[in-house]
Amino acid sequence: MKPAAGSHRPFRVTYVIVGTQKGGTTALDSFLSDHPDICTALVKETHFFDQDIYFHDGFFSDKESAYEWYHMFFNDHVGQRVTGEATPTYMYAPHIAERLKDYNPELKLIFLLRNPVERAYSHYRMMERAKKESLTFSEALCREESRLQEAQGNYGVGSPMWLYSYASRGFYMAQIRNMLRYFPRELMLFLRSEDLLRNRRETLARVYEFLEVEPQPLPESKGTFTGEYEPMRPQDRAYLLDLYSREIDALEAFLGWDLGDWRE
Repeated sequence: MKPAAGSHRPFRVTYVIVGTQKGGTTALDSFLSDHPDICTALVKETHFFDQDIYFHDGFFSDKESAYEWYHMFFNDHVGQRVTGEATPTYMYAPHIAERLKDYNPELKLIFLLRNPVERAYSHYRMMERAKKESLTFSEALCREESRLQEAQGNYGVGSPMWLYSYASRGFYMAQIRNMLRYFPRELMLFLRSEDLLRNRRETLARVYEFLEVEPQPLPESKGTFTGEYEPMRPQDRAYLLDLYSREIDALEAFLGWDLGDWRE
């Protein structure tokens, strides 16, 4: 993709929905795709920045060549002021933040944070439906640490870090602090997944303001909020509530949110 006429700055994606997985990123990406001033990627989750092979010496002749390949995901760009994508692994994998900054230091980052207890169970059920998980949820939580150690730091698609990080992904503060090492707070927007579901108009208004585009009529849900399954066992919920207790305290202090409903 070529820069606009009269511009000396190469084309760059202007925002990324970086997480969290199972937090409503598909819904938000879908809603933003309806905005006339926003160009979203041709596929949700490009996984460009978490593919280590693209960043090894010799795979592309130089970084701009790599970025040109990435920009093919935006081939339907026709002059929209804002361009973005959603790949929730970017929040979780610690090495991605530096790559994002190297690509565009002015990149805006959107974080959708879901109750980590519910997020973990939803993630598990997704893996179960995909036939990638045969353990019970209790067993998977007990085995999680050893499974993630087997990944040896590989966060790629299909790795144990990607598949089985049910509880691990819910420790949001460490992920946020990692992003803050590379991006200033003013380039970050933090949203509750529950607000996108229940207060869509107000939540999308915040996103439009953050991206500096005009507000739009409330878009249809397009069936993006789906997923029904058996409730979590009380003992698993109790374990996760205890596990995340201090994490929720830290999030409330950092974001100024009341997260009482995450403690139930």
